[in-house]
Amino acid sequence: MPLEIIPGNGPLIITLPYTGTNMRRELVDRLYDKSRHITSNDRYLDRLLGGLANDATTIRTNFHRFVSDVDAVSMASELRAHNGLLGVVPLIDHDGTAIWSSPPTVDEARVWRALYFTPYHAALATQIARVRAKYGHAIVLNCRARRAESMTAAEVPDIEFSTHLGASCGVSLSAELAALVKSASAHSVLVSGQLRTGWTTRQYGRPKANTHAFDLDVHENCYLTNDGEVGHFDAEKVEPLRDTLRQVMRHLGQWTPH
Repeated sequence: MPLEIIPGNGPLIITLPYTGTNMRRELVDRLYDKSRHITSNDRYLDRLLGGLANDATTIRTNFHRFVSDVDAVSMASELRAHNGLLGVVPLIDHDGTAIWSSPPTVDEARVWRALYFTPYHAALATQIARVRAKYGHAIVLNCRARRAESMTAAEVPDIEFSTHLGASCGVSLSAELAALVKSASAHSVLVSGQLRTGWTTRQYGRPKANTHAFDLDVHENCYLTNDGEVGHFDAEKVEPLRDTLRQVMRHLGQWTPH
């Protein structure tokens, strides 16, 4: 199955757009670097967040971002190389490296979009409608990993909440979360900083329609121990972060629009 959907009993919906590593063998053989499909640090986010919000609905991908990037749809020509064919099949990775030695055709990209992208967003829209009908509002927490090289060491926050410049969720919610993180832990936190908000947050965050959405980007150094070029999940190192995120999830589950 391309998706894992676990319906919950609360207003919080956790989306994990990049945890999947599954690719067909013949597609892996078409990558420039065949190891890249198993080295994404997002693959550990389900383990990082597991058990922190048992009442939340969870939607996670099992397929790799290389066949369909469900959170980075682009209509802008300057981003077309990164977002690739039909806006969802990337041709160039975040570091500027070409992904494919034998790139997919437009027809292949059309099939992949139908197989992966469309079902993911249909499932998310269905869960938002279900949760909103039952609880009066829905909160979409779009979770991603922040790579170590994406900013200089002095600038990188441990946790970042991005809200499409405040347009995707209630004004008070992101400020409340930032204050909670600051008071509950030593982790650095930033609200609506330098990361470009994901498409999921931009697409579904409609506070006036009682759907609040934001990105949660967690720095990989908070939960990985590097071994050469590959990061490994560090169960001991991660506990302070899990304690902090547990409080974030609890706050979201109890929060109601003012």
